[in-house]
Amino acid sequence: MSFKPYFILFLALFGAMSCSNEFDLIEDKIETPIVYSLLDYEAPYQYVRLERAFASPDKSALELAKNPDSLYYKNAVVSLIVVRNGGEQTFNLEEVDGNDLGYPREDGVFATAPNKLYRINSALMNLVPGLKVKLRIDLGDGTPVTAETTIIIKPVSSFPRSGTPVAFSPTLPDVFRWNHIGEFGGSVFNLQATMHYTEVIGGNATEKTLTWPIAKNLDKVTFTTGPGEFYNFIGSNIEKNTTVTRFFDGLDYSIISGDVNLYNFLLVGQANTGITGSGELPTYTNLSRGLGIFGSKAVLKLEGLGLAPPTINELKNNKLTKDLNFQ
Repeated sequence: MSFKPYFILFLALFGAMSCSNEFDLIEDKIETPIVYSLLDYEAPYQYVRLERAFASPDKSALELAKNPDSLYYKNAVVSLIVVRNGGEQTFNLEEVDGNDLGYPREDGVFATAPNKLYRINSALMNLVPGLKVKLRIDLGDGTPVTAETTIIIKPVSSFPRSGTPVAFSPTLPDVFRWNHIGEFGGSVFNLQATMHYTEVIGGNATEKTLTWPIAKNLDKVTFTTGPGEFYNFIGSNIEKNTTVTRFFDGLDYSIISGDVNLYNFLLVGQANTGITGSGELPTYTNLSRGLGIFGSKAVLKLEGLGLAPPTINELKNNKLTKDLNFQ
């Protein structure tokens, strides 16, 4: 799982997971492993987050949650098993600290440091769409945690289209469309666009970005906006200032896809699956024991798209955006 610019999404791909401090963690029960992992065949590394639910007869759950010794397993062995050509190949993941790798954990109930993750260089595994990958976690108790997923392929966008200037209507809905090649497409989708622009004040230029979260948790390959939604979003999220002159620099568009495991996870109202997540307890699982998710995601990103001339003109003159002084 690699979500640095997204899970975002995904974090996001891919809402907020409900946090409950009402779980009865004090009564005697079997220790519960918690797992988050979304494999991405184009990511440089694959990640697994492993934690545990805990209980104490004399300490509160909130106090225990701040203690890393209660949160993490000390001697877990985390492995990914690739099924290929009728055989299986096992890869053991290394333990790392996400805080050192640009994946700081969100503030919340649980301890933020250390931020223990397990990872492996994707180049060692040669993941491609259609491969089945199994997860195995040995905790030293004789009963491994297991799960499996199939690597999905990133989608193909027909609007917007790579290399073609994007035209947004000021009065009609815009229809985003995409599909996939072959049989290993995603089951749930998030759409977002990031606009790059430059602000000039008193001769000083500053590069800016604005991200439009177009839609999330879609289960179909088309999405229709409201009429003129592009202009409405920009006009509502950039400050109107007569001393500022702005120039459009480019548009990045992303589709973040998740497999059926993530779809089911979202279906029951859970969405915080990122490795930066604050650690709230999930209720959906596809693990052999424990709670959490082991799945697959894929990201299409079209970078540096231009706007069609009519859209540039509309950005300058539309009543929702004309006071932003785009040139």
